Amino acid sequence: MGSTACTRDGRLRRAIGTSKTGLRPGRTGSFEGMSDTVLFVGIYEIPPGGLDAFYSQAAAMTEVVRREEPRVIFIGHYVSEDETEGTSVHLHPDPDSFDFHMAAARQRIEAGTQLVRVKRIEFYGRPSEAALDNLSKTFDVRVKSWADGFSKIDWS
Repeated sequence: MGSTACTRDGRLRRAIGTSKTGLRPGRTGSFEGMSDTVLFVGIYEIPPGGLDAFYSQAAAMTEVVRREEPRVIFIGHYVSEDETEGTSVHLHPDPDSFDFHMAAARQRIEAGTQLVRVKRIEFYGRPSEAALDNLSKTFDVRVKSWADGFSKIDWS
């Protein structure tokens, strides 16, 4: 079984092995039903005087998602302490849910990108190729692959 341990000097050390599912960490496969999830993290620069507009846009986006996207597990918006950076976080059960979000919230997304500068987009888990291709044309997009973990959320 794969495990992570802390050495005396504080560095993390991974003991390579297989999980209960027989899959090696970092490989595509199902770990506790979470490997298909897509966590979207958008990181934005809020221009001077743009904080109120960011809050308004975040609230509008949250309402659209709440009303029109029943599969979204979580959506949250955050602002740095110095109020110059905003972050949006969405958790989708699978790439199809994220694709649906991109279509359903298209107008809000376009309006939001007029208010802030998108610094980068990070995906934890693999979005669809179409979403990745589309976003990568305009933004700095980074994808981080599933390695291992668990959730106490009932994914069924």
